[in-house]
Order: sequence, then structure tokens, then C-alpha cells
Amino acid sequence: MKRLNLKLIIFLTLSSILAVHAQTKVLTLDEAIKLGLKNSHQLKISNSKINMATEKYKDFENTVYPSLKATAGYTRLSPINPFTFEFPGSSTPITLFPVYLNSYSSQVSAYEPFYNGLRAKYTLQSQYFLEQAAKFDYDKDKSDVIYNIINTYYNIYKIKVSKALIDENIEQINQHIKETGDYEKQGLAVHNDVLKVQLQLSNAEFTKLDLQNNLQVAIYNYNILLGLQPDSKTDIDSNGIFSVREVKSIDDYLKDAINNRGDIKASDSRNKVSESNLEVTKGAYLPQLGVGADFYYSNPNPRVIPPQDVFKATWDAGIYFSYDISSLYTNKHKVAQSKIQVEESKENYNMLLDNARMEINQSYTAYNEAMKKIELSKTTIAYADENYRTEHSRYINHVALLSDLLDANVALLQAKMNLALSNADAELAYYKLMKSIGNTK
Repeated sequence: MKRLNLKLIIFLTLSSILAVHAQTKVLTLDEAIKLGLKNSHQLKISNSKINMATEKYKDFENTVYPSLKATAGYTRLSPINPFTFEFPGSSTPITLFPVYLNSYSSQVSAYEPFYNGLRAKYTLQSQYFLEQAAKFDYDKDKSDVIYNIINTYYNIYKIKVSKALIDENIEQINQHIKETGDYEKQGLAVHNDVLKVQLQLSNAEFTKLDLQNNLQVAIYNYNILLGLQPDSKTDIDSNGIFSVREVKSIDDYLKDAINNRGDIKASDSRNKVSESNLEVTKGAYLPQLGVGADFYYSNPNPRVIPPQDVFKATWDAGIYFSYDISSLYTNKHKVAQSKIQVEESKENYNMLLDNARMEINQSYTAYNEAMKKIELSKTTIAYADENYRTEHSRYINHVALLSDLLDANVALLQAKMNLALSNADAELAYYKLMKSIGNTK
């Protein structure tokens, strides 16, 4: 009976563990990025801006087609006396203009401005570049979203690996507590030594508690970033998140930034928008030419004399010329404003290039520094591990102070943590470098 109860307890325990793991959604970095991009509110807003810019471009594109209008109407007129004339020798007056109380009219008009100072051409060009700028803004926002996901992903990794090292350190401290407690019973250590180790354990437990809280916050933010419910059980897959990277020269990255960064390409498109708008403004100095035609189908048709109570078709066509002479002195300030906007747009572009250069240089330096820290941390771990083993051996053989052992333990923990964090920081520095050149795809 006891054996059956033990098997039942083991079965229930394993079932509960498997259930917890089954509910936890473990995502690789690539899976997290795909999910985050799919659910990103920022990208949905950016995509809406693209759609709006596209519709505006297509809307103006329709203005190149002739303007067509059709109207029709019916009018009931009040009765009046018809216009009559009595010829000499005639006893009966002749009605020259009969009165028809029902008036039916219909008209179809077409007009096409075939020259308006090239304003239509440059306005359409401006709308096209605005559409391109919206697409490049989307690329920039996408790069930001990807990097934020990566940054959060590695932040969770850093917290988890720090917590694992703290747990390992707590096990070592508990071993030291047991050793020191045994020595106290043997008269080889004083009670204050036990208190010192217990104090170190308490500090480690506090650190672990902080890490647990930080992990909960990080997972909460991670879920929101991926478009999941905040309380979803998710975890990261730390396998395969570290790779050997090939890094080019900083000059190559500066060239890549101009070709790849969405914000730089968007700014270049806005430069072209301001230049097109300048041409539109200059177009006000030039005349406008157009052609038009009208087709009438009316009863009575006013062009038919005398009026007849029948539908008659007539038409007209012509070429039209207009020139706003006042633009010679009223448009110059608008042109000046457009020129200022062109210069401002160019300076914004140059400032963006300068910021990109500084960002790339900072990211490039940070990556190289992180790689150096990794090598240094590996060497430090070797020294710290050897020092800890030596101090632990000396302490067991009662030739070293407890404080020396505790210091060696802290040094080893710090060295291991430095290596783990340096590995993650190196990956983040590389991704930030890729973000700075617009290559987070």
C-alpha cells in the first residue's frame, strides 16, 4: 500500500512538472522576432502610413486624366405671352418665339489642361517620393522593433544566467556553512566565522530575490513586445544564440549605412520632395493651357431659333489660355519659402548622416570592447578558479582564513558572471552595430 502511494506521489509530481513545461512557450530568437513583427502596433501604424501615401499618390495620379462632367435637369417655367409679330397686310399675328413651359437640359463637358507650368508633373513626383519615404520609415521602424526584441531577449538571458550563477554560489556558501559549522564543533573555528558565511548567504539570497523580480518584469515586457498576453508563460531558448561574427572595417559600415538605413533613405526621399515642391511653386510664374469641349442635348435648345419643343443636340470645343500676371510679384515669397525648405531638408539629411557616423563608431567600438572583455573574462575565470580551489584547500587544511576563502568565492562568482554577461553584451553590441547600418533583417 505504501509503495502504491509512493508511485502515485511520483506520478502526480512528474505530471505537474510536465504540465508546467507544456504551458510554457519556449521561443527561439528568430521565432520571437517573427512573432513580434507580426503583432507590432508600431509596424501596423507605419504600414497604414504607407497605404495612405500610396492612396494619395494614386489620387493625384488620376488628375492627369481629362475632367469629365455630366449634368441634367428639368425646369418648369412660369407662363408668359409669346413674342408675336404682325406683318403688314396680314390679319393674323405670327408667333416668332413660342413659349414652352417645360425645359429639359443635359450636358457633358470635358476639359484637359495639357500645360500648367509643369506643376502637375512635379506634384505627382512629390507624392511619389512621399510614398517612398513612408516605405523607408517602415524599414526604420522595423529595424527598431527587431532590435528591441533582441535586446529584451538577451536581457532575459543575462538575468537567467546571473540567477543560475547565484544559485550555484548559494550551494557553495551552504557547503562553507556546513564546513565552518563542523570546524566550530571541533573548536577549529569561532562562531563569528559561521556568522560571516551566513551573512554572505543572506546577501546572495537578496541578490537572487532581486533577479527573480527583474526576470518577472522582463518576461512581462517581453510578452507585451511580442503581442502576447502579459501573464503568458514564455521562455527563451538559449541554445544557438551565440555565433562567431565576421566584422568588416568601420568605413565599410559607413557605406552600408547610406545604402541600408531606412531613416537616411527616407530623409533623401524627403529632400527630393522639397525639390519637387520648389518646382511646383516656380510653376505659378508660367501660363496655363487647356482644351475643352461640351455636348448639349436640350429641349428646347437655346441655340435653336426659333425655339422648338424637341430635343436638339449641339456642341462646342475650344482651347483655353490663362496667365496670372499678379504671380510675377506675389509668388516670389512662396518660392523663397520653398528654397528655405530645400536647404533645411538637406541640412537634416547631413545631420542624420553625422548622427549615423557617431552611432556606428560607438557600436563598432562597443563590439570590439565586448570581445576583448570576453577574452579577459576567460583568463580571469582561470585565475579565479585556481585561486578558489587553492584557498578552499588551504581553508580545509586550516592554513587560510575564512575571509580569504569568501573573497576567493566572490571573485570566482564575479569572474563567471562577467564572462556570461560579456558574451551577451557582445551579441547585443553586434546587433546594435547591424541596426546602426540598417541591417537587422
